[in-house]
This record gives sequence, C-alpha cells and structure tokens, in this order.
Amino acid sequence: MEFIDFVNNASKILNGKNYIKIVSHYDADGLSSAAILSAALEREGKMFSVRIVKRVSNELIEEINNENPDLVIFSDIGASYDLSNLKVQGLILDHHKPKKLYGDNVLEVNPMYYNIEELSGSGVSYLFAKNLNRMNMYLSYLGIAGAIGDIRPMVGMNYMILCDAENMGIVKLSKSLNIFGTSTRSIHKSIYLNEILPNINSESSSVQFLSGIDIDLKKDGKWRTLDDLTEDEMRKLVSAIIEERIRNGFTNHDDVFAMRMRIPKLGMDINEFSTVLNAFGRLDKYYEGVKFALNPTKKVAMKIYKEYRMSIGKYMRWMRQNVELSDFTIVDARDNINPNFIGIVCSMIIKSENVGTIIGLSNDGDMIKISARSKFGDMSKFVNSLVDKFGGEAGGHMEAAGASIPMSKREELLDELKKISSIPIKK
Repeated sequence: MEFIDFVNNASKILNGKNYIKIVSHYDADGLSSAAILSAALEREGKMFSVRIVKRVSNELIEEINNENPDLVIFSDIGASYDLSNLKVQGLILDHHKPKKLYGDNVLEVNPMYYNIEELSGSGVSYLFAKNLNRMNMYLSYLGIAGAIGDIRPMVGMNYMILCDAENMGIVKLSKSLNIFGTSTRSIHKSIYLNEILPNINSESSSVQFLSGIDIDLKKDGKWRTLDDLTEDEMRKLVSAIIEERIRNGFTNHDDVFAMRMRIPKLGMDINEFSTVLNAFGRLDKYYEGVKFALNPTKKVAMKIYKEYRMSIGKYMRWMRQNVELSDFTIVDARDNINPNFIGIVCSMIIKSENVGTIIGLSNDGDMIKISARSKFGDMSKFVNSLVDKFGGEAGGHMEAAGASIPMSKREELLDELKKISSIPIKK
C-alpha cells in the first residue's frame, strides 16, 4: 500500500469520535502540526483539546487515561516513545524513527515505514487533514513551515505540499538571494550573517560594502531590510555581490540564489515564519504559538522574534565567557542556559566556530536535557546509546539529536562524555 493510501485509510479512525485530544511537540514542527489538526477537527465539528509537551512521560499517559478521550492524536511525537500503557485509542502522526512500543489500540502513520525521509510531523498532519477535507489545503503553509523548522528538504512530498500552498495563493515562489532574514534583519546584518561574500566578516565591513554601492541603510531613522529595497536597488545589490565574488576567485554562483517562499499576507518568508513559531515554543508560549500559526500577524511575529533573539544573545554570551571551545566540546550549562535553548546555542556554535562536535547539557526539572551536534558523527545513534546506558528518552537526526537523561545520572553521564571526548571521531 502506498503511503498516501495509508493516510487516506487512517482518516477513518475519526468516525464516531466526539472528543479528541491532540498531543504535540513544542517546536515549530509540533506547533504547526497542532495548528493543522486543530483547524481540521474544528471543521469536522469535533470537540478537542490541545496539549503541547516536550516529551511523552508515564505521567502524561496516566493523565490521558484518566481523561479518557475517544481518541488521542500524537503529532510530531509518539513514534519513539513507550505507549504500551495507553488505554484509549491512539493515532500517531509522526516522522521520527519508530519503535512500535504500543498495543493494538494505536495506529501509527509514519513515512519512515515507506522510506520517505523528507516529511516532517506537520507534513504528515497536513496530508491527514487534506484527506479529511480538501478545504484544509489552505493549511499547506503550515506543513511547509514545520518541515523547514526540522530542516527537511523541499523535495518529494514536501514539494507537493509546497505546490498546494502556491496554488492556493498562500505562498509565492520566486528566485532570490539565498539570505535568511529578509524582513526581520537589517540589510547589513543579513549580508554579514549569511556569509554570502567571503570578505564580509563583520557588520562594519558589510556596511562599507553596501555604502560603496549607494544603498541607503536607513529610512526615517529606522534600519531597512532587504524587503525594503526597490527593484533597482536589488538588481544593483545582486550585481555587486556577483562582481565581488568574481574578484575573489569564485566561478560558480549557484549558492548565491535560492527559491524564495514568501507569505505575501504576512509579509515574511516562510522560513522566517518557521523561526517565529520555533521562538514561541522555546519561550514556553506554546498555545499562543498555535493561535499565531493559524492567524499570524507581522506585529506579533516581530515582538516574539525580538524576545527570542535577546534570549539567544544572553545564552551565547554565557557560552563564550564560560566554555573553552575545542574540536569535541562538552558544555555542562546546568541552570545557566534554558533547556529550550541549549540545542539552538549548540547549533550556532558548531556553525560559527572551529568545533567538530558539541554536546550541551542543561537542567530540565528532574531530567538533564542533552543536545548533540556534529559535523562528522551520527548524533542520533550517539544519544540513543546514552539512553540505553542511563535511561531516559532520545530522538533527532544524524547531524542534530537530543535526549533527556535522569538527573540522578549526572556524574556518570559526565564521566562517559569525558571518555568519549578522548576518542577521535572519524572524519
């Protein structure tokens, strides 16, 4: 049976169900999934509630059993957790590596069984919603936003969902500069941070470059963004970038351009929208994030984005002041970095510094949040090996993965990481 056919058959599980509980993850993919399912169930006239979580615990399963919904849907979560104690009927709409730890009362819809790796949880949730009612195609932008949040490529089924969004007029596709932050960052920061030119290695050098081609950086006392540029200014900028690259010996300029996916109604690219959704989750504003996903405004987006960037800046300063970076870096942040941000900080460090592998630890209640990032090793396999040894839960992908280990295992965990750090990683 093809995956789409399986999704179509799975939608029949809603027949006769009056009250449905949605349990979803707290990142951009999870919030997108929850928003899609909320809108789809509302259209079907179903009663439902939403619970956003970081992990599936025994306490959560007990809570669901006591609540006794007609159906519980786990979106972007559930595939890699033990659901064997779940007593109610369950549906998993997930893309993480499945472990099949559940009984006959649970149905799992997971593209991994079909060797489809590009779909995220929101993509699975969107296909489910689309099958319920074709009018749910207007939610296609959320299927893409979640995929971008999980760094999934726009190929295969994701491209099909993207085409739905374009055909619905929700997303406009165009070829543009391969730059993030076209509406959320000032022009000079966008040029500098996206490393589009080899010799632009600071904000000041970016300002100098733009001033040299007569592009005004401010208007009415406010920093301009790339979206503020006129067509003539954009053409001038593109030409200057290509000329500068040629002067520096570059002959291939394909990486300068990328497909731009813009949400005209919001006035933002969909990758920026995905970042804002992720910010809601990281700032523990889960339910505000679900509401925003379904009714986004630029004003709210910029407010949350600013708060998010300030938090990242604070944690990055702590990291640079307190951690000695090396090829294999272990960061025991404890309470100094919010567990919601430890993965983001580790990702930024490995991208910007000469670090091959970074393992970040942060206190998260009675658990230790582990975020593993590497340019070489398989981090999903790595964190799973830690969970096998110390208990807890793990998930993620080869280049970026995470786990939660019981706090009581801290010293044993640190000893294990120190041993591993002395073993060269095959490059």
